Formats: sequence, C-alpha cells, structure tokens
Amino acid sequence: MKKSVFETLYYCLPTAWERRVPKSEERTAVHNKIAEEERYFIEKMSLDDCQRFQELKNLYAQATEMEEINLFSNSFTIGATLMLEIMSNKEGAINE
Repeated sequence: MKKSVFETLYYCLPTAWERRVPKSEERTAVHNKIAEEERYFIEKMSLDDCQRFQELKNLYAQATEMEEINLFSNSFTIGATLMLEIMSNKEGAINE
C-alpha cells in the first residue's frame, strides 16, 4: 500500500529524496577510475602525505554532505512554498 508523504515522514520511512542515485555503467566507471587514481597516488606518497590525503578526502566528504543537506533544505522549502501558493490560489486556479 502506498503511504502519503505525511505517513512517510511520521514513520521515518525512506523516501524518494533519500534514495541514492542508482548504479549505472558510467557512474561505476567513474568511481573505478577515481579509486584507481587514488591507489596510484597513495603508492607514491610518504606515510605522512598519505594520511594528509585521507584527511583531505574526509574534508571533501564533509563538504559534500553539507552541500547535499543545504540542497535538500532549499528544495523542500521551495516545494512547501509552491504548495502554499497553490493552496492560497486554489479557488482561482479551479475557476480559470
């Protein structure tokens, strides 16, 4: 049975906006190339450089997560604002 958005939010069920991008051949190829390049550089680095490189990767991951949270928040706000506008103009939209 399909649940409403309110039920989904109330029960903390996974929703469409929480699902990750499905795997594709192109996406897998890019991730494999990234891993290959990382291995190459890690093999060439000193232990100190390798640790700093790992810290840099962690910082990129944190920055990406913050950007995704901000994007989700902005998108949700735009959607809610759109619904408020639609509901406030419901009579006008139906009669036009």
